[in-house]
Amino acid sequence: MKFYKIIFLFIIIPPAQVLLKHILGNEAVYYDLYMILIIYLSIIMNMVVSMYLASLAGVIKDLLSAPVVGLNGFSFPLLALASNFIFSKFSVKKIYSQFAIVFFLTIINNLIVSLIALIFGINIIHPAFPEHLYMGLANGLLFILIYNLKKLIPDKSVKKKNRYAV
Repeated sequence: MKFYKIIFLFIIIPPAQVLLKHILGNEAVYYDLYMILIIYLSIIMNMVVSMYLASLAGVIKDLLSAPVVGLNGFSFPLLALASNFIFSKFSVKKIYSQFAIVFFLTIINNLIVSLIALIFGINIIHPAFPEHLYMGLANGLLFILIYNLKKLIPDKSVKKKNRYAV
């Protein structure tokens, strides 16, 4: 993926998250576009680059929305490491396996953030376990939609074979 496309994604996600909040209302809390971006980048890039980009995305997300800067900046590289490892070891061609992996990565990331906050004594509202399940469901469905959407868009860079060439 080209560098300018990654920069574009980092610029477009905050307004997209706000737009999602206006469209869905309180249900938009369950969608985390930064998490989906990190999982996607860890699939298409190597581990080190995806971890650096994940820490950058985490700090940006913390600066824009979190009460404490650094929680997501620490947990997102762990998420990138875990997703890179899982997607490299298991087959992700099937939709249900993509959903299951993103579902469990979302729950694990939310539990890591809650654990870090409890260890350092940071007073944040910890969602109940059903909220974690809803977040996993929402992120899993949105990831399937976004990841498989690229298959519907034709790739114009592929050159057609000349049938008449000798």
